[in-house]
Amino acid sequence: MKLSVRHFASILALAWAVVVAGAAQAQSQSGAPRQPVTITADKLWSEGKSGDSSAQGNVRIVYGDKVVTGDSAVYNQDTGDGVVEGHARLTDPKTSISADTALFNSFTTMGTLYRYYADFQNLYFIRGPRIERLGEDHYKSENCFFTTCGLNDPDWEFYAGNADVTIEGYAFLKNTVFYAGGWPIFYLPYMIAPAKTKRATGFLIPSPGYSSALGFEVQNQFFWAIADNQDATFSHNYLGQAGNQVGLEYRYILSPSTFGALNTDYLMETDPGKTSNRNLWRVLYDHRQTLPEDVSAVVHINKESEGNVSREYGSNITDRSRVYTDSYTTFTKNWGTRSLLLMARDQTTLDNANAQVTRKVPEIKFTNQKERIGESPFYAALESSYTSYRTEASNKVFDADRADFSPMISLPIPIAPYLSAETFAGYRSTWYSIPGSGKALGESFTRNLYNLGATLIGPKTYQIFDTGSAETPLVKHLITPTLSWYYIPGLEVGGANRTKVKVIDAVDSADPTNTVTFQLSNDLLAKKIISPELSQTLSLARLVFTEIYNINEANRPDNPKIPKRPFSSTETSLMAKPAEWLLLNYKTTYNFYESLWDSSSIGFGARYADFLNVALDRSYQWGGKTAPDTAWDTGYIEVKLPWWRMTADYSVIYNEMDGTAANSMTRLKYRKDCWGIGVSYEQRRITSADPNGSSRQLDESRTMFTITLVGVGDVLGAEQPSIARPKL
Repeated sequence: MKLSVRHFASILALAWAVVVAGAAQAQSQSGAPRQPVTITADKLWSEGKSGDSSAQGNVRIVYGDKVVTGDSAVYNQDTGDGVVEGHARLTDPKTSISADTALFNSFTTMGTLYRYYADFQNLYFIRGPRIERLGEDHYKSENCFFTTCGLNDPDWEFYAGNADVTIEGYAFLKNTVFYAGGWPIFYLPYMIAPAKTKRATGFLIPSPGYSSALGFEVQNQFFWAIADNQDATFSHNYLGQAGNQVGLEYRYILSPSTFGALNTDYLMETDPGKTSNRNLWRVLYDHRQTLPEDVSAVVHINKESEGNVSREYGSNITDRSRVYTDSYTTFTKNWGTRSLLLMARDQTTLDNANAQVTRKVPEIKFTNQKERIGESPFYAALESSYTSYRTEASNKVFDADRADFSPMISLPIPIAPYLSAETFAGYRSTWYSIPGSGKALGESFTRNLYNLGATLIGPKTYQIFDTGSAETPLVKHLITPTLSWYYIPGLEVGGANRTKVKVIDAVDSADPTNTVTFQLSNDLLAKKIISPELSQTLSLARLVFTEIYNINEANRPDNPKIPKRPFSSTETSLMAKPAEWLLLNYKTTYNFYESLWDSSSIGFGARYADFLNVALDRSYQWGGKTAPDTAWDTGYIEVKLPWWRMTADYSVIYNEMDGTAANSMTRLKYRKDCWGIGVSYEQRRITSADPNGSSRQLDESRTMFTITLVGVGDVLGAEQPSIARPKL
């Protein structure tokens, strides 16, 4: 409703501008200089002292880029009054308006049009018996209709018994009726709505729906256009049995490099199926800014109440599947290959039964990417950091300070065009300070160790094939073997202190390692001709085999209960896009010791013209001999029937192990030239938590309807996002 009024008032303003500019020869009210007016007709004459000029038959008045035509016209150059009668037609590059009679004054820009029809860019259409221009950007019309379906038998239109409109202000409407197919659908006796060409303050269209778990739902929103660079949306969501949820979304842009958004929700849960009410809330805040000296600052706050409001009431799968909140503040300064980072971070799990908090306040990192040392053949890199962190889990608190210094030197060795090698040596010194607790004394210690590595790439071999195709004449098959060795010494090097370390992140992880990795990659590349002077290399497919041999495992003492298994599962990965309409990604690992495929993932996408689009993802993980296997499927299929103007899609997340769909969405949309209707049906399984600590699984279904008017927007509900998306 708000958008229809805005476009209605905007088009009336443009229509009247054509009338005034096309007929006036005198100066405007603002004192702008006169512009030449050319009048042609079958007959022209002047009324003498009265100042009237008359035209009869095939009247054509040209004023700038505007043209006024009609059967007859009278214009007084002294008063600025003018009349155009009989088949009046006013056109400019954007507007065409037909009327029986048009009265105007080129000085005051006020006037009246009778029995008018307006066509704006062949998109917006207005008709009515009479419209008055009362002043600058101020209009009044009675018994008028607005649509985007054309003037002849429109599928839908808005009727306003009385409309008092100020452009870039507000429209005061009385007796407003929406018609569809000639039938009245809804009525509003009085309405105040913004009539602005820019973002406008006002109520947005409510979004109703129905949930099998909660009952009738409706979302109400109020949009506040605070300024050109900031706005806010206040929301009230009635969630049936769950109660009322209120929210605020605030957005701002202070400069091209300073902007942010705040999103908050609060729900007083009143579900009668639970033992007591709960206060559920969520705060999400993002701010980005470039400070002096090109320092990039980021503030990200993501906090929720203990009862996970996103998991139960979130509108998308990402919110409902999130397992922890992550809040942080960072300041970053970059100098070419060097960077300095200052950060504070708080991560909290959303599982009440296994709550855990990890805080790093502060964390300072200095990184030097690999760069050449002077004119020597050696390259150097550095990772260093200082972190003060705390973990809280199961009523246990662990505090520590850590300083880490890890330089690395590498030497690339070019052997031949098809063969190269690189060796590297690194050192890591990490200092820990753990404070005491109660009677326990604190301690400080340093963990020192080194790491070594080498990589041999090649010999590379390739074969080029002539396809005979004018578009892709050449295809290249490239085979690249890679052999890598990585070593971290055993506990004989600093073992006493290494065993004291509690692993929080990758810096703490330093298990003894002695592995050899072999990788064989096959790349299929195509040369695509874009023009006689320009070509492009396309990756049609990449097939990679990877195997890791653990030397430490092979050399450890025999244990009849735990047999040696030095070989890792063999990994095979395929990434292929042989055509614009086809995509296939596949990754799997085979366990030779168990003689089974212990993991696999598939990504498939296909598209047939604009008719069919299919996407499928499958992830499988062997659970071992004690844990259950897991297998999840995510699918999307979309079918477009242009001759029926219909689009249908289905998306689902499916659990193969228990044969149930965790979430599915079916959407059906019908689109005509100027309107559309849609319905969505969602089924999902949610975990509903009770204040007493218990939880239960609920199967919920939701139905939403949407009506969209072209050029106006959604007038009922809002389109729901699919669970999965197409890949192509």
